[in-house]
Amino acid sequence: LADITLSAGGFLVLLADDQTGGIHLPFKLSAEGDAFGLYDPDGVPADRVEFTNLDDNQVAGRYPDDGPLVLLSMPTPGATNDTAEAMER
Repeated sequence: LADITLSAGGFLVLLADDQTGGIHLPFKLSAEGDAFGLYDPDGVPADRVEFTNLDDNQVAGRYPDDGPLVLLSMPTPGATNDTAEAMER
């Protein structure tokens, strides 16, 4: 994934499913809580997300897109999180 450039306001779908190749990442995220980050080529963090336990069928994301991490009413792969609603935990 080192050769991917994401334009401002762009979206990229990655699958943290312990697979390799394409959009797959060689690790999984724990529903009990985990963290991940995006870094520029120099290793400087561009964004970092840390979440606590998620129940089955719960989705977390930034709402609005540049806002805080919240529970969302639905997944929004490849699109703005503004199409979902923020939910109470």
